[in-house]
Amino acid sequence: MRETNSERSTNPFSTAFIRPGAIPYQFPENESLDDLFHRFELAEHRGEIIGPHGTGKSTLIAAFSEYLQDQQLTTYLVTLHDGQRRLPFSPNRLEQPEGSIIVVDGFEQLSWWNRQILFRVCRQKKWGILVTAHTPTGLPTLFETTMSPALGMRVVLQLLDQTRHPLTDSVVTPQQALTQLREHDGNLRETLFDLYDRWEAAQHEPPAPSK
Repeated sequence: MRETNSERSTNPFSTAFIRPGAIPYQFPENESLDDLFHRFELAEHRGEIIGPHGTGKSTLIAAFSEYLQDQQLTTYLVTLHDGQRRLPFSPNRLEQPEGSIIVVDGFEQLSWWNRQILFRVCRQKKWGILVTAHTPTGLPTLFETTMSPALGMRVVLQLLDQTRHPLTDSVVTPQQALTQLREHDGNLRETLFDLYDRWEAAQHEPPAPSK
Protein backbone atom coordinates (compact mmCIF):
# COMPACT_ATOMS: atom_id res chain seq x y z
CA MET A 1 0.00 0.00 0.00
CA ARG A 2 1.29 3.45 -0.87
CA GLU A 3 1.58 5.62 2.22
CA THR A 4 -0.25 8.94 2.32
CA ASN A 5 1.28 12.25 3.31
CA SER A 6 -0.43 12.09 6.69
CA GLU A 7 0.91 8.58 7.31
CA ARG A 8 4.39 9.61 6.30
CA SER A 9 4.36 12.57 8.65
CA THR A 10 3.06 10.44 11.54
CA ASN A 11 5.85 7.87 11.39
CA PRO A 12 8.43 9.16 13.89
CA PHE A 13 11.24 7.67 11.79
CA SER A 14 10.29 9.41 8.52
CA THR A 15 12.98 11.26 6.59
CA ALA A 16 11.49 14.57 7.68
CA PHE A 17 12.36 13.72 11.28
CA ILE A 18 15.74 11.97 10.88
CA ARG A 19 17.46 13.88 8.08
CA PRO A 20 20.71 15.65 9.07
CA GLY A 21 19.85 18.78 11.00
CA ALA A 22 16.33 17.69 11.92
CA ILE A 23 17.35 16.46 15.39
CA PRO A 24 20.26 17.65 17.52
CA TYR A 25 23.43 15.61 17.64
CA GLN A 26 23.62 13.76 20.94
CA PHE A 27 27.01 14.61 22.44
CA PRO A 28 28.50 12.51 25.21
CA GLU A 29 28.94 14.25 28.53
CA ASN A 30 31.38 17.19 28.68
CA GLU A 31 31.24 17.81 24.91
CA SER A 32 29.38 20.50 22.97
CA LEU A 33 29.40 22.57 19.79
CA ASP A 34 31.29 25.24 21.73
CA ASP A 35 34.10 22.75 22.42
CA LEU A 36 34.13 21.72 18.76
CA PHE A 37 34.38 25.35 17.66
CA HIS A 38 37.23 26.01 20.08
CA ARG A 39 39.24 23.14 18.57
CA PHE A 40 38.37 24.33 15.05
CA GLU A 41 39.71 27.80 15.84
CA LEU A 42 42.91 26.37 17.33
CA ALA A 43 43.38 24.36 14.11
CA GLU A 44 43.05 27.58 12.06
CA HIS A 45 39.69 26.57 10.58
CA ARG A 46 40.86 23.20 9.26
CA GLY A 47 39.56 19.92 10.58
CA GLU A 48 37.81 16.60 10.23
CA ILE A 49 35.00 14.76 12.00
CA ILE A 50 35.57 11.04 11.68
CA GLY A 51 33.66 7.93 12.70
CA PRO A 52 32.00 4.73 11.49
CA HIS A 53 29.03 4.71 9.14
CA GLY A 54 25.75 5.66 10.77
CA THR A 55 27.14 7.25 13.93
CA GLY A 56 25.89 10.80 13.33
CA LYS A 57 28.62 12.52 11.31
CA SER A 58 26.13 14.11 8.91
CA THR A 59 23.88 15.22 11.75
CA LEU A 60 26.82 16.75 13.60
CA ILE A 61 28.29 18.56 10.61
CA ALA A 62 24.87 20.00 9.71
CA ALA A 63 24.51 21.38 13.23
CA PHE A 64 28.08 22.65 13.28
CA SER A 65 27.65 24.38 9.90
CA GLU A 66 24.73 26.33 11.35
CA TYR A 67 26.81 27.12 14.41
CA LEU A 68 29.61 28.50 12.22
CA GLN A 69 27.13 30.75 10.42
CA ASP A 70 25.96 32.04 13.80
CA GLN A 71 29.60 32.99 14.39
CA GLN A 72 29.42 35.12 11.21
CA LEU A 73 31.47 32.63 9.19
CA THR A 74 30.36 31.95 5.62
CA THR A 75 29.99 28.23 4.92
CA TYR A 76 29.61 26.28 1.70
CA LEU A 77 28.24 22.79 2.41
CA VAL A 78 28.31 19.90 -0.05
CA THR A 79 27.23 16.31 0.64
CA LEU A 80 28.85 13.51 -1.34
CA HIS A 81 27.27 10.10 -1.87
CA ASP A 82 28.62 6.62 -2.61
CA GLY A 83 30.82 6.57 -5.69
CA GLN A 84 30.94 10.36 -6.10
CA ARG A 85 34.65 10.73 -6.85
CA ARG A 86 34.50 14.41 -7.82
CA LEU A 87 33.05 17.52 -6.26
CA PRO A 88 29.89 18.84 -7.95
CA PHE A 89 31.71 22.13 -8.54
CA SER A 90 35.14 23.27 -9.66
CA PRO A 91 37.04 24.55 -6.60
CA ASN A 92 39.02 26.97 -8.80
CA ARG A 93 35.81 28.55 -10.13
CA LEU A 94 33.94 28.69 -6.84
CA GLU A 95 33.26 32.28 -5.79
CA GLN A 96 33.47 32.50 -2.02
CA PRO A 97 34.89 35.33 0.11
CA GLU A 98 38.20 34.93 1.91
CA GLY A 99 37.68 33.27 5.28
CA SER A 100 34.80 31.08 4.08
CA ILE A 101 34.56 27.49 5.30
CA ILE A 102 34.21 24.74 2.69
CA VAL A 103 32.30 21.88 4.33
CA VAL A 104 32.36 18.44 2.71
CA ASP A 105 30.24 15.66 4.17
CA GLY A 106 31.46 12.28 2.89
CA PHE A 107 34.97 13.44 2.00
CA GLU A 108 36.23 9.85 1.68
CA GLN A 109 34.23 9.53 -1.56
CA LEU A 110 36.65 11.86 -3.36
CA SER A 111 39.62 10.46 -5.21
CA TRP A 112 43.06 11.23 -3.79
CA TRP A 113 43.72 13.67 -6.63
CA ASN A 114 40.49 15.62 -6.08
CA ARG A 115 41.19 15.85 -2.36
CA GLN A 116 44.59 17.39 -3.07
CA ILE A 117 43.07 19.91 -5.49
CA LEU A 118 40.58 21.02 -2.84
CA PHE A 119 43.29 21.31 -0.17
CA ARG A 120 45.44 23.40 -2.53
CA VAL A 121 42.62 25.74 -3.58
CA CYS A 122 41.56 26.26 0.05
CA ARG A 123 45.11 27.31 0.91
CA GLN A 124 45.36 29.62 -2.09
CA LYS A 125 42.01 31.31 -1.52
CA LYS A 126 42.42 31.38 2.27
CA TRP A 127 39.33 29.28 2.94
CA GLY A 128 38.87 27.01 5.90
CA ILE A 129 37.93 23.39 5.34
CA LEU A 130 35.81 21.02 7.41
CA VAL A 131 35.09 17.43 6.37
CA THR A 132 33.56 14.19 7.57
CA ALA A 133 35.08 10.82 6.79
CA HIS A 134 35.23 7.26 8.05
CA THR A 135 38.99 7.39 8.59
CA PRO A 136 41.58 10.18 9.06
CA THR A 137 42.17 12.42 6.04
CA GLY A 138 45.28 14.31 7.14
CA LEU A 139 43.36 17.24 8.63
CA PRO A 140 43.32 17.90 12.38
CA THR A 141 40.79 15.59 14.05
CA LEU A 142 38.18 17.70 15.84
CA PHE A 143 35.83 14.95 16.96
CA GLU A 144 35.30 11.21 16.54
CA THR A 145 31.68 10.06 16.48
CA THR A 146 30.61 6.90 18.25
CA MET A 147 27.19 5.48 19.01
CA SER A 148 26.74 3.77 22.34
CA PRO A 149 23.40 2.12 23.16
CA ALA A 150 22.72 4.96 25.62
CA LEU A 151 23.27 7.69 23.01
CA GLY A 152 21.26 5.78 20.42
CA MET A 153 18.36 5.37 22.83
CA ARG A 154 18.36 9.11 23.52
CA VAL A 155 17.78 9.73 19.81
CA VAL A 156 15.09 7.07 19.49
CA LEU A 157 13.20 8.28 22.56
CA GLN A 158 13.33 11.85 21.29
CA LEU A 159 11.81 10.73 17.97
CA LEU A 160 9.12 8.66 19.70
CA ASP A 161 8.28 11.66 21.84
CA GLN A 162 7.44 13.70 18.74
CA THR A 163 4.59 11.40 17.71
CA ARG A 164 1.69 10.51 19.93
CA HIS A 165 0.15 7.55 18.14
CA PRO A 166 -1.19 4.25 19.53
CA LEU A 167 1.41 2.34 17.52
CA THR A 168 4.28 4.18 19.13
CA ASP A 169 4.06 2.40 22.47
CA SER A 170 3.01 -1.01 21.16
CA VAL A 171 5.15 -1.53 18.05
CA VAL A 172 8.35 0.46 18.57
CA THR A 173 9.20 0.03 22.23
CA PRO A 174 12.48 1.18 23.77
CA GLN A 175 13.47 -2.48 24.18
CA GLN A 176 12.85 -3.13 20.48
CA ALA A 177 14.95 -0.09 19.58
CA LEU A 178 17.77 -1.28 21.82
CA THR A 179 17.67 -4.72 20.20
CA GLN A 180 17.92 -3.14 16.74
CA LEU A 181 20.86 -1.00 17.80
CA ARG A 182 22.73 -4.05 19.00
CA GLU A 183 21.92 -6.01 15.84
CA HIS A 184 23.35 -3.16 13.76
CA ASP A 185 26.46 -2.81 15.96
CA GLY A 186 25.56 0.74 16.96
CA ASN A 187 24.77 1.94 13.42
CA LEU A 188 21.98 4.38 14.26
CA ARG A 189 21.10 5.16 10.65
CA GLU A 190 20.36 1.51 9.79
CA THR A 191 18.50 1.13 13.09
CA LEU A 192 16.21 4.05 12.27
CA PHE A 193 15.55 2.64 8.79
CA ASP A 194 14.52 -0.68 10.32
CA LEU A 195 12.29 1.02 12.88
CA TYR A 196 10.64 2.98 10.09
CA ASP A 197 9.84 -0.24 8.23
CA ARG A 198 8.57 -1.91 11.40
CA TRP A 199 6.28 1.02 12.18
CA GLU A 200 4.92 1.18 8.63
CA ALA A 201 4.30 -2.57 8.45
CA ALA A 202 2.29 -2.47 11.66
CA GLN A 203 0.31 0.57 10.54
CA HIS A 204 -0.76 -1.15 7.34
CA GLU A 205 -1.75 -4.43 8.92
CA PRO A 206 -5.46 -5.14 8.50
CA PRO A 207 -7.46 -4.73 11.72
CA ALA A 208 -8.09 -7.90 13.69
CA PRO A 209 -11.56 -9.35 13.03
CA SER A 210 -14.08 -8.54 15.72
CA LYS A 211 -15.34 -11.45 17.76
